[in-house]
Amino acid sequence: MKKSNKFIIILFIFLLLIGIFIIKILPNKNEKYLQIVESNNCNYSPELYSEFNDIKIYTYCLDSIKIKDKELKEYLQNDNDVIDELISKLTYNTTLYDGGTTIYKDTKNISNNGISLIKCKTLDGVNDIYIGNKNMNFKSNFCKKDNKTFVKTYSILSVNEYTEDQYEDNIPVSYANSYKVLLVDTSGVLSEVIINNLFTDLKIGSTYDFEFMGDENYNVQDMFLKNTIVEIRKIK
Repeated sequence: MKKSNKFIIILFIFLLLIGIFIIKILPNKNEKYLQIVESNNCNYSPELYSEFNDIKIYTYCLDSIKIKDKELKEYLQNDNDVIDELISKLTYNTTLYDGGTTIYKDTKNISNNGISLIKCKTLDGVNDIYIGNKNMNFKSNFCKKDNKTFVKTYSILSVNEYTEDQYEDNIPVSYANSYKVLLVDTSGVLSEVIINNLFTDLKIGSTYDFEFMGDENYNVQDMFLKNTIVEIRKIK
């Protein structure tokens, strides 16, 4: 082989290696700033992810949150400003009338699947942060000092409008959308309950998960009357 041909081959290999090196060090335009992994079996409850300066960070229906292939909680061990950096890349959505809680959405596609972020600022002094998938909306147990909930599963047998007078401590009260509902639990026990402020269209024959905030030890009737219904999810 002529020396000129050897030189051309060596030069080609050298340039190829340089090209590969440049490709590796240059940022990938298709790589998202934020990589999230959604939970396959979401339990619809906030999970404590990290904590700093009396601020708790919760995830919702997420298994992992990574920034540039590094788990977010690893950044938080040394740099709390990473949260402010993340928020600056999201789009402001709305502010709640609870003291200033703000909600942000990923309209700029900085993440692989879309995220929602809720930054709490309540009159009770809660400044926690909730990070969830793009479908996460504010729930009544969010931004509370005690955000625990419990779930009961019931099938609906009948739904009728309830118009009788209701009282609390012998004082008459009024509610919107009150219904008398006959339901059966997973053990086959029938119960008739009053559900006030019901804005979910319960279908007869369907089964729902009722997520409550409050006392799980109430009887079924008081469970619906005295607890807060956080969410009603149709499961079949």
